[in-house]
Amino acid sequence: MILPDGKGLWARWPSRGTRDGAIRLALSRLEAAGVEHVAVEVLRQLVHRREPGIDSALVSAARGRVRLVPWAYLQPGAAQAREAYTTLAQSARQLGERWVYLDVEGPEWRPASAAAPLEGLIDRLHEAGFLVAVTSYGSPWEAAGWTPCLGADAGLVQLARVGPEAVTAIARWRERFDVVGVVAEPYMAAKRGLAHARLLAGLVDAMRAGHASGHLSSWVLDWYTAPRLRELGALEVPGRS
Repeated sequence: MILPDGKGLWARWPSRGTRDGAIRLALSRLEAAGVEHVAVEVLRQLVHRREPGIDSALVSAARGRVRLVPWAYLQPGAAQAREAYTTLAQSARQLGERWVYLDVEGPEWRPASAAAPLEGLIDRLHEAGFLVAVTSYGSPWEAAGWTPCLGADAGLVQLARVGPEAVTAIARWRERFDVVGVVAEPYMAAKRGLAHARLLAGLVDAMRAGHASGHLSSWVLDWYTAPRLRELGALEVPGRS
């Protein structure tokens, strides 16, 4: 059981109907930067909700070029869990992908009851043959009621610091998950005055020290023009299988 490895991005891909030329240009820039996998947001149930699913033009254009993995940003609730299952399952099948990503995003400010549908969602995805990775900053399983996230197959820890703190965070996730990848969180890093290039380089060192898998991805919203692509492309990601 291996996470998509190498260099990746998390992207809120353009809405459906984006011109094919813009999609091809974006994919060319991703390839030029050595990006191998992109977590594509197929469902956003919290702020700035968008139409669920993935554009078929993007699926066709990316095939054989960049691996796309469906990602859902979850809102608690039974109805929302059903929507998340349907959207993730349909998107993953459309992509021919076994992995799906669940962004549980800061459960410490949510009530314990919010986590209840998560267990059923992960179980349903497993029953359908999918592999599930959860991502968050902090240690979400320590929040009351959020232990269901430990039923996932892998953890993707979001980090905005470098040095010993990052190594410690990776180690905490490795205590709970056999497979751990790293997600660079440039927005929070920038608020602390840490440049994206330095964050990425520091997280590569932390991955080596913490024995994380070869999965290093970064949140990049301006995903096809950002200098961050070049910064990511310059890295040699450790621990590749």
